[in-house]
Amino acid sequence: DLRLVSPNGGEVFPAGTTQTVAWVVSDPSGWVQVELLISNLTYRSLGQVLMRQSNFAWAIDPKLGDTNNYHIRIASLDFPVIQDVSDAAFAVTGSGGPPNLIFGQPLQRNGGFESGLTDWQVIAGRPTTFTSVDGEGASYAGSRFLHGGRSPAGDMIVRQDIDLLAAGFTADDLDAGAAMDAEAWLRNAYGTWTFDDQAFFRVGCLDSQDRESASFRSLIAGNSAWTRRPVSGVLPPGIRKLRVEIVGRHRRDADNDSMADEVVIRVQRAPVLVSPQITKLPMLQDYRQNAMTLLWETDGNLASHAVDWGRTNITEHTLAQVETEQIDTAHFVHRATLTGLSPETRYVYRVRSGATQSATYSFRTAPLRDTPFAVAWWADSQVGPGVLQQLIPSMLARGVDWMGVSGDLASNGGSLYDWHNYWFRALEYQNVAQTRPALFSRGNHDGEHPYSYAYSALPGNEAWFAFDYGNSRFIFLDTEASTSAAPEQYAWLVNELARPETQNAAFRVVSFHKLPYANLWNGGGYTGEAWVRNDWVPLFQQYHVDLVINGHAHNYNRGVTNGVIYTVVGGGGGELDTERVAYWPLFTVEHSLYHYALMQISGRTLAWTALGISDSLLDHFVLQSRIPELTLRGAPANGTLSLVLAGRPGTTYVLESSPTLTDWTAFSTNTVPDTGVTTIINSVPLGAGHQFFRARTGW
Repeated sequence: DLRLVSPNGGEVFPAGTTQTVAWVVSDPSGWVQVELLISNLTYRSLGQVLMRQSNFAWAIDPKLGDTNNYHIRIASLDFPVIQDVSDAAFAVTGSGGPPNLIFGQPLQRNGGFESGLTDWQVIAGRPTTFTSVDGEGASYAGSRFLHGGRSPAGDMIVRQDIDLLAAGFTADDLDAGAAMDAEAWLRNAYGTWTFDDQAFFRVGCLDSQDRESASFRSLIAGNSAWTRRPVSGVLPPGIRKLRVEIVGRHRRDADNDSMADEVVIRVQRAPVLVSPQITKLPMLQDYRQNAMTLLWETDGNLASHAVDWGRTNITEHTLAQVETEQIDTAHFVHRATLTGLSPETRYVYRVRSGATQSATYSFRTAPLRDTPFAVAWWADSQVGPGVLQQLIPSMLARGVDWMGVSGDLASNGGSLYDWHNYWFRALEYQNVAQTRPALFSRGNHDGEHPYSYAYSALPGNEAWFAFDYGNSRFIFLDTEASTSAAPEQYAWLVNELARPETQNAAFRVVSFHKLPYANLWNGGGYTGEAWVRNDWVPLFQQYHVDLVINGHAHNYNRGVTNGVIYTVVGGGGGELDTERVAYWPLFTVEHSLYHYALMQISGRTLAWTALGISDSLLDHFVLQSRIPELTLRGAPANGTLSLVLAGRPGTTYVLESSPTLTDWTAFSTNTVPDTGVTTIINSVPLGAGHQFFRARTGW
């Protein structure tokens, strides 16, 4: 039983004061939504608070509007039918005139999809609307709901533009200060923590030229039950339209089971702007030569957000096109991407939220193909930020360009505390993540929770992705999406490994969390992920992957099988595994110690060094690229050319010639010795006309 106590009718409140909304409840559970009504119509959403708190501090907007016909409504977010409204009207005075009743009213058309897709434009995919008899469950309200589409579906986007001037707002209404609040009920096919299609919605702010200046985005549904996802924020000056998009990211199964219902968009008079606090410093997450993506968090969204940046001074450019994802009423994640950058170039930047600004930091864009670079690798930092912070000075001293993490950034991916303390705060130490990108594979502790995606801005579908960095190819996979659950990842991996970008890379490096081979595991029984051994390991051999980097087991291992090196770098901070469960013969190096690994790539050489606390040396090896290098030694002499082949020891290469670059003829086979000199000199007769030569692997 939920009963509103005050205001309950007859009160007169001065605008600009703070009043208390109070209630009593017999069995408090979850959150309540507090709304202001005029004549029983929603005028403004005031906020959300835990039901057990029994009160809400309402700061009355000085420009709210004078009337004696206000009511308060409180409603359970989990069970909206549980609600109560003021028994009688109360008044607000001193706010300079009557309220504009357009503020606070729903502006969307067909937000419940009761008329199918009428008023919605299909931008991508094959979305449809269903009823409860179509086999996808019941709607949240009414009889119909939006569905991402039956096979073959792909990503889904439906869009609706809301012209605010046509809706009845004036330019003065909007530019004098206005806010947007919206909500939608979302769901997907499977339960929380399950790899699934992702439903979310976003609202873009468009100016008179239909240019987007900022946007607001909801959390993904992440739940098979209908889940309310709200967004809110201040509209930038000059906004004339709102662009509403329901997005269904297709990630598994034939159907796109991203679902939405009861979409509501409102514009409110903006309350007094309050500069929020920056609660998570900006973190870099990008790999590109010409762009840099960053994200930061604040505790409020009643402010505009921007990034100031430049090559030498932060006053050179300002980027206001920031997307804000709302976690809850006190956590807002802001994402921005700087574009038009130059390769291998240093830039400076800071982030601003209202009058609050960060310090100024710098970063360097990705290098040119032939420039050496370094990467720091670890996994399973989890509950040990202190351990990670002991390793960071070593990373910085060795000039790492970016950081790769093979999963388990957090101990509980559904914990805001974990994301704050075990990931962001840990990498704020010596500003390592403010100056160097951090890219990662998701672990089982990070999981597929909506927070795991809210607190990242990874490439691709943010679960599996690949990119070039320098002369090498890096592939990140998600072991929370097994082949049986998501065969799409397996198909993508086969295609990715066969791509020219991968096959022509100097080194092919794969990162994922759950390892195929485990020697140490506290609690016993687990010796590695069987499906990874069965499904992925043969592909790594077939397509000649150079190096696989894993976590999950909290120790260090290194070994080689079928030409592929496997490493376990799970010493980032989680409790170390010390109990032996297996003796996998491939592993020749093993340490149950905290550590990170330094990868240094220069030309055709990859140097790998595992370093413990206080820079103790745990392991070191050097790997030569499989890609052959063919050079001409000196000028032709005595009618012959000297062709020098450099390659990986133990690898066989075929040398071919062609007069036209189209038809190639093999003339020699070279196998690089396992030890000693790694180059082979070939004497080739000098022929008439043009001669072209190449070397390829002989597998």
